[in-house]
Amino acid sequence: VFNSSNDRIKFGTIFVLIVFFIIFILPVIYIHIQYSKLNKNVEYEFQDDKIVLKGLTDHATQIYLKKDVDEVHIFLSPKKMKKSGISFLTFEDYFYIKLIMVDRQEVVLTSLLSADLISISENYFDKEKIEYSVNLYNSI
Repeated sequence: VFNSSNDRIKFGTIFVLIVFFIIFILPVIYIHIQYSKLNKNVEYEFQDDKIVLKGLTDHATQIYLKKDVDEVHIFLSPKKMKKSGISFLTFEDYFYIKLIMVDRQEVVLTSLLSADLISISENYFDKEKIEYSVNLYNSI
């Protein structure tokens, strides 16, 4: 039902743009909204014996003792795990860290807080507490 080759070219261009949007842009928008809901306006500080989070809930300051962190789960892409600078997909730089306390409370810190959050966490917590989960798409 195409009348000319120009119509086919327009359709092909629109089709390619839609596929590009679905594969590359839509997942980033979704994951960014997810991460933003959790860590918007949050400030963090890893101190010697505690983790201070400002603005996590009702703009209050939450303090978690380092000794109360039972598990540290780092959810990251293969690119981040290999510490590679080459990205093929736009959402490969997104990651999050889930801290599980001894009382089973969970605290989620996302890559929106800092691009260096993984190395900061690796240096801060004992290696035995850290678990890695490598996924291409790290939705919470």
